[in-house]
Amino acid sequence: MTIFYYLCDCINTVVRAWLALQLADAIFEPKLTRKRIYIGQAFIIAFIAIVQFANSYLSHSIFSNAILFVTIFIVSIASLILYECTLWRTVCLNILSWVSLALIDFFIQICGWLILEKVDAKKDTLISVSIYRGFYLLICILLLIPIGVSLRKWFNNKKTRISGFWKQASIIALFLLPCMIYFQRIYLQMDSEKLFRRWWIFFMGAALIFLAFGFSMLKQKMEDEKRMYQFEVQMLENSYEGVLKNYREKAILMHDVKNHLRTLHSMLDERPKEECQAYIMSLTGEIQKKWNAVWTNHKVLDLVLNMKFQEAEEAQIKVWCQSDDLSELKLDSVEICALFANLLDNAVEANENCSEEIERKIEIICRRQGSILVISISNSAEDGMESSKRMFSETTKQDKAFHGFGMFSIENIIHNHCGHLEVKIQENMVKILIYLNGFEE
Repeated sequence: MTIFYYLCDCINTVVRAWLALQLADAIFEPKLTRKRIYIGQAFIIAFIAIVQFANSYLSHSIFSNAILFVTIFIVSIASLILYECTLWRTVCLNILSWVSLALIDFFIQICGWLILEKVDAKKDTLISVSIYRGFYLLICILLLIPIGVSLRKWFNNKKTRISGFWKQASIIALFLLPCMIYFQRIYLQMDSEKLFRRWWIFFMGAALIFLAFGFSMLKQKMEDEKRMYQFEVQMLENSYEGVLKNYREKAILMHDVKNHLRTLHSMLDERPKEECQAYIMSLTGEIQKKWNAVWTNHKVLDLVLNMKFQEAEEAQIKVWCQSDDLSELKLDSVEICALFANLLDNAVEANENCSEEIERKIEIICRRQGSILVISISNSAEDGMESSKRMFSETTKQDKAFHGFGMFSIENIIHNHCGHLEVKIQENMVKILIYLNGFEE
């Protein structure tokens, strides 16, 4: 039955390595194709399993600091190869993952030791090579798999928030390392009661650190909400000014409608039919022209579109928009502003750089296909290839507080919502297609 223990120990290590790689996959951007990432993960996990089995079988060691740090280093290097990340960030993530699991294991072992001691049973049942420890590891495996799936989903949804707290994460990792070294004494069967009494110090320290971490997150959230509020206020002011302007223009237009009708009556008798139709179309356009329109039935998105369309109009760029009902769009306000404002800013800028021979225009289509949001933006461009390269560049607007936000990139939003982006380049035209999960299934 010793083989059963070694098998369970090996699988337990495999699951922990899988968990660490899942967290890296959720937080960092991939460097390779999904297929190559899976192959790389499988290779690393298999290698770690062999190292763990050899160490356990040859040295009969239940826990080894050397093996733990070697494992952290291997998974960190693997993450550095597979994902867009720095060495320190992937090391920090792996320290948090592996050391946290080790501390949970130590706490369970200390409690188990004391309970078995109270009932006069063999105290080292769970910390020695035995079938009982094998079953204990098997239970851990069954618990870690659903926990890993849930953590990956949560980290993936919060990755843009998490990316701003690496300094705090580093502090927590450095705090956990000496605690792990201290509490691993249970595997040396030393000072079980003393170790148990020291846990309250650990919990107090951890509580203080996480409390400070929580206040830091709360402060950043409040700052984000303040900036979002300022942005919405500015868009509302611009929309209100547009409404007043259009109202005055329409009032003047309707006041002169009799003169327009008389002119049209005369034109029907004296001018060609095509010229009369063009005159009617110009009147219709003046009456319908407004940038306080409801395009998508989503308040924030309509504010963004109206503001950007007004900017395009002032730059003498023709805008054509068609959209489905996006009132149930699940992207938050910051994501909507970052995605659509950046895309339209780039489209306007590309048009402004066009020569006089090229017609300035922007066409945007938003479609809902089940849970998928499809965004198509086409714009004129002097050099289609060069314009596409600048698509994700930082905004050139002077008022950077209200343009682009500097917080979320278009790639992150698309990745967070399991999306895909395509760029199609034609002569003097760039077309961007975006697919992402934008609605609840």
